[in-house]
Amino acid sequence: QSSSAFRPAALWGLAGIFCAGWSGPGLAADLIIEVEGVRNAEGLIRLALYDRAEDYPSKGKAIATEDVAAESGSMTFIIPGLAPGNYAIALFHDEDGDNNFDQNFIGIPTEGYGFSMDAKAFLGAPSFSEAAFALGDGGGTTTVTVVYW
Repeated sequence: QSSSAFRPAALWGLAGIFCAGWSGPGLAADLIIEVEGVRNAEGLIRLALYDRAEDYPSKGKAIATEDVAAESGSMTFIIPGLAPGNYAIALFHDEDGDNNFDQNFIGIPTEGYGFSMDAKAFLGAPSFSEAAFALGDGGGTTTVTVVYW
């Protein structure tokens, strides 16, 4: 058996390797998220991205999550390869790094939080429609301002 024999299956495998990252025009976009107002560099900024109202903002239902060491002031997150559509972001500043959104005994947050479109929380998270923004074929940028009590 010759090692130089033509093997079409092997060529298709190579084509798959070289094209795996290519999604074609309009099928994937990058989302840039500017986070403003981080009060200190303690702990983590925990960010979750949602694409469905019924999942927002349930823990474990996000389509993408990022946990990044907090930086005082402004931070930038990039989530690549998203399909165009409507998305909403929920985040919190986990200052003590315990993976919990801390609140006092009457439910007032003791850690910062924010939502896309700077949607306001009142006795809970804003609705998906209040926080949703459109991401087009070319990607886009959105800003979330962290709120502290």
